[in-house]
Amino acid sequence: MEAKARRRYAPYLMVGIVLLAFALRVYHIDFQSLWRDEVDALRFATRPLSDLIATFRNPGENGPLYFLLLRGWLAAVGRSEFALRSLPLLAGVLAVPLSFALGQRLIGSRPALLGTMLVATSPYLVWYSQEAKMYALAVSLVLAALCSFSAALAGKGWTRWLLTWLFTTLAIYVHLLSVLLIVVLVCWFAVEWLQRPAARRHTGPMLLVLALLTLPYLPIVRWQLVLWLQESFQTGHAVVSPTTMLASLLWGFSRGVQGSGSL
Repeated sequence: MEAKARRRYAPYLMVGIVLLAFALRVYHIDFQSLWRDEVDALRFATRPLSDLIATFRNPGENGPLYFLLLRGWLAAVGRSEFALRSLPLLAGVLAVPLSFALGQRLIGSRPALLGTMLVATSPYLVWYSQEAKMYALAVSLVLAALCSFSAALAGKGWTRWLLTWLFTTLAIYVHLLSVLLIVVLVCWFAVEWLQRPAARRHTGPMLLVLALLTLPYLPIVRWQLVLWLQESFQTGHAVVSPTTMLASLLWGFSRGVQGSGSL
């Protein structure tokens, strides 16, 4: 009876959490003026269309799909600071129900609601949902890919495998670091393959998805290898130790981005 009550009220709780996530993200969204990276996003999105399309195959480009989407978005809603940041705002809100869907499938409704509340109120996720960059959209696409992959492993059909490939592909063209999602999918499948004999029947679809995932990124791999193999290769950023990274993440998640430089 208690489980039924939880299932009955879960949708209402989810609506409340989504509204809370929207309120946190829309509040003061245009309070600060655009900073350099946001100006660059506007500049990249409004370059000549032929130049924008060319970024999908040019070395050193990151996020060409996001800038293409942003171009269409700005054409529809205008170029104000609010308009520029509203696309990440919506993507950030979308991450909330996606995180619930994934959590519910993996760990059940009650812990999924708790995790969803953390996603809704995370200072990092709120911050990047108010910034005119691709990070919030990348988070939502990764969550969508994981939801599809989980359903595919549960035997929901070829459509879920296709959606896994699609969302992963879109995520990588939104931000290059989303390529790490492929590693997550492989590790997840390996664990399922070892623990559940029934999962082994999905080996064929999994290998096909991995093969298809490599095709769009061959040009990216080519220029990345050339870049990494240079003797004078530098990232342009200072080296940060894993301990400092972890401390910064814990501080930022609990206190927000402001003040994290004091570590």
